[in-house]
Amino acid sequence: MSSGENYTAEIIELRNEIYQMQKDFSENDNAFFLCSMALIIFLMQCGFAFLEAGAVRSKNTTNILIKNLLDSCIAIIGYWSLGWAFAYGDSSNNVVGLFIGHTQFFLAGLTNYPK
Repeated sequence: MSSGENYTAEIIELRNEIYQMQKDFSENDNAFFLCSMALIIFLMQCGFAFLEAGAVRSKNTTNILIKNLLDSCIAIIGYWSLGWAFAYGDSSNNVVGLFIGHTQFFLAGLTNYPK
């Protein structure tokens, strides 16, 4: 085998490694983006709670903050039970499957994050 063929084989191998690294980076990049956006949304909840607490009398501040905490907890439970299935569940060609998923309710059968 000549040195030119060796270089060609090495270049093809390096190209394949680069493609795999790009694929891995893309998947990690998407997961990081989703997590950082979720954090920003929850920080917005905190800001809105403080805005509401500042708009009421001081004796009602605790009630407002607890209401906003419960709102976040209920939203998390709702996303766990229904939201994931609607957003990322498998869909089929029936009427419901045209616009929302109809599997993986309560994260049942989840093996990996969506691609």
